[in-house]
Amino acid sequence: MEFKEILWLFREPRTGSSWLNIKLSKLLNRERNFLDDQAIGDLTNFFLKRIQHEDDINHILSTHHFQALESLQNYKDPIIIRTLRKNKVEQFLSQYIGLHSELKYIRYYEEKINLQPMMVPKKKAILFMEKCLENQVFWDKYSNQYRNETVYYEDLVNGHNFKYLPIPKIGMNIDDDNILKKIPYDKREIVLNYDQIEKIFLDNFPNS
Repeated sequence: MEFKEILWLFREPRTGSSWLNIKLSKLLNRERNFLDDQAIGDLTNFFLKRIQHEDDINHILSTHHFQALESLQNYKDPIIIRTLRKNKVEQFLSQYIGLHSELKYIRYYEEKINLQPMMVPKKKAILFMEKCLENQVFWDKYSNQYRNETVYYEDLVNGHNFKYLPIPKIGMNIDDDNILKKIPYDKREIVLNYDQIEKIFLDNFPNS
């Protein structure tokens, strides 16, 4: 079946969105188009001014910028997919460790690596949490106007069936392509103040 729908991927960090983007690109035979890299100046204005391009049906349009949801009125009946992670503590720490350790120099590991224990600033966790809450506000305001789906990292690991995409069930643990490898390390062994960081998120995301 030919799939000619406009497809958007709204990506929170460390939610499996890179894996999903690559996998969907292969299955749907579409190019990956990360629009944030094309923006000059204010991201919100860039998205509001962008109109649907003729070749958008051949791309997977993606962004980390949830304010772009406001611009979907510029597109004809798009399908929008959001990647999320139920465990916000692990999501935040995965991002922080990736930016503040040797992980930032190498994208993916197959073998255990040596990471030095670290203290994670409380203010960084609060900023991350506030960004997650802001993303939720934009999603709640605009997503119900379109065919939408939220894909959780935890579900994507073992397999997920999409509502609007003509593809089979996909998941990191059932994937034969070995697109990306998970990095094997225990964040509780690395983050010295893990419990403190966890409390910040549990106070705001009780199900994390």
